[in-house]
Amino acid sequence: MNFRRPWRHRLMGTTLAIAALAVTPAFATPTWTPPQNVSLPVVPATVPANAQVAIDGAGNATAVWTELSPTDSVVNTSTRLTGSATWSLPETLSTTGGTADPVPQIAVNAAGAVVAVWVRFDGEDSVVQSRGKSTAASAWSASQDLSTSVPDPAIMVVDEGEAQGPRVTINGNGAAVATWWRNDAANAIIQASRLSGGAWSSPANVSATGRDGSQSHVGIDGAGNATSVWVDFDGVHWTTQWSRLAAASTTWAIPQALSGLGEDIANPQIAVNAAGDATVVWVKFGLHDQVQSASRSFAGPTWSAVETLTAPGGQAADPQVSIDASGTAIAVWSETAAFSIVQSRRRTSGTWSATAPLSAPDNDAFTPVIAVNEAGAASAVWVTGQNVIQSSTITVASPTWSAPTDRSSVNDICDRPSVAMSAGGSAVSAWTTDNGVDVLTQASLFDVTPPSIITMNVPVSAETGKPVAMSATIADNGSGLGPTSWDFGDGTHATAGPSTTHTYTTPGTFTITLTPVNSFGGTATQQRQIAITPVPLLPPLPTPPAVATVTLSNVSGSCVKRPRRVCRARVAFRLDTPATVTLTVRKANGRLVGKFTRSAHAGANVMLLPARIGRTKITRGKYRVAIRATIPTDLSGSVTTKVITVR
Repeated sequence: MNFRRPWRHRLMGTTLAIAALAVTPAFATPTWTPPQNVSLPVVPATVPANAQVAIDGAGNATAVWTELSPTDSVVNTSTRLTGSATWSLPETLSTTGGTADPVPQIAVNAAGAVVAVWVRFDGEDSVVQSRGKSTAASAWSASQDLSTSVPDPAIMVVDEGEAQGPRVTINGNGAAVATWWRNDAANAIIQASRLSGGAWSSPANVSATGRDGSQSHVGIDGAGNATSVWVDFDGVHWTTQWSRLAAASTTWAIPQALSGLGEDIANPQIAVNAAGDATVVWVKFGLHDQVQSASRSFAGPTWSAVETLTAPGGQAADPQVSIDASGTAIAVWSETAAFSIVQSRRRTSGTWSATAPLSAPDNDAFTPVIAVNEAGAASAVWVTGQNVIQSSTITVASPTWSAPTDRSSVNDICDRPSVAMSAGGSAVSAWTTDNGVDVLTQASLFDVTPPSIITMNVPVSAETGKPVAMSATIADNGSGLGPTSWDFGDGTHATAGPSTTHTYTTPGTFTITLTPVNSFGGTATQQRQIAITPVPLLPPLPTPPAVATVTLSNVSGSCVKRPRRVCRARVAFRLDTPATVTLTVRKANGRLVGKFTRSAHAGANVMLLPARIGRTKITRGKYRVAIRATIPTDLSGSVTTKVITVR
């Protein structure tokens, strides 16, 4: 079979919380991340090629590609989970020791189920194989053969077991269908297999026998009904054929033609949404190659009339199509006049829009690919004549294509872009890059979602002067988290991770604002209030009890002759505070004479010893007088002793 191909030949295939006060996501202008390496630098003469990428509803991206070497080739895979800044280490999907198909395929649904298909030479034939996983973070299942290997006869005209060109699709329920074409005696036939309960069905014929079928593509709706399109050779012309496999059936419907009779076509592509709306595009060959299309509503019994999307006079190639949940389809292609330009049209309510150029008018652009999510946001990616990957996007709010921007480095040689888009509008693109040192699979991410604050933990109250611990759980579905800003509400800020501490110096009620940022500048904001109270005052230290100090300033004694001699002593002393004063009188030998108590005032005081204390008379001799001053708070009192002589 000889297929007409675009004139441009590419060589890269050989290479504690309280209620939030506010939650306010802020949408920065979305942009693509710089290129990231998905594959690893490998030994010389071994290069990755033909990366394909898919993304689920949560933003988890999975890529597959082929590592080519002179003696072997394998299918590798890597995953970039939401919130991660890097891709996982590559993992080999296919069995080593054989030659794998240079163009593996991958499909992912919104729930995260992943299925990959490729062709591997098993020593006898090229066989379609598959592996899958239930989520992006799960382990891959064991490899399963989808096509049948047929032993070669001793003398053969055509190898019946050779399969090639697998394509795969999956719906939201995890139902998947794969198609491919393989040699069948003297012809090539389209075959298919359905994934159910983790196992693939036996291969079923899709195209009619006795004709040559190739370039098959397949789509599936939410109910599990699959539609396949392919190129069919009727002996004279190459036409677009289609067939449908109902969800409850195991037999494909009789093939029917989509393109006009007597025309030659190539490269049919199909897009099917969950409701069953479908659009097919292909290239019709002629004096000027043109892109044509046909569409079908899930409720309609037949396809629409064939419509030509490109203007006469150019050479169109590489058509691609995708469709949203409402049935709006977007087609892209490259068309050559003075330059090869990527163009697009949108089909809404049965009518195609005017043609919109996506790439620059003075720069060649080739091999565009497109992804559209359920809401109608879209991203298109292509390669320029300078081997640079470029892209353009549209959003639901602004359905006008953005200006083309570079995804890859202008110093690298890039080829074979792939693109996928999540339900939230995030997109991922992958391609092959030759930077002059290594040949790598690279990828870039387009993120439109801000970070999400899952929890924000701030105490309800705290005290001044004591550190307050605060923390948050933050996630980002796309580009990865950048710095996190904390505003403590007292005029101070901190740029930290999801955990921090802060000490308040003044009491009051403060509003704490948390603002995480992702790598695109998208932010989310959440607030909590905290009541700061003063540290309780310690009870005052007890006042030391007042002490009365007594000073004996003069002590004297004498006897006065009266009718009879009377001896008494005079005691002068000074107090610093009013006190009760007790005088104790003893003989010089220490024998107690007696004691008596008086009240005294602060300052100078004079007390006279009586002539008799109790039963004891004061007579001539030496006495020892002790004076004790006490007040209520001074139980011990102050004692001063002095010796006096009574004469």
